[in-house]
Amino acid sequence: MAEISEAAVEKLAKELAGQEGFEWQIEFKPPGPPGTKIDLKPILEEAGRDRYRARARQRLGRGNA
Repeated sequence: MAEISEAAVEKLAKELAGQEGFEWQIEFKPPGPPGTKIDLKPILEEAGRDRYRARARQRLGRGNA
């Protein structure tokens, strides 16, 4: 079996988390104009990120990415 790149694992893990409504990490952005809607999503802790990485490795290992 080919080795899975950690960059590919991280990318897929972030995509999976985003699809399920989670932010991977806090991103500080400049505020938008007054009245701009702020989309607040739960931020993953390290254990949560590890679970998504494990799922991503499993998917990539099966070739179902």
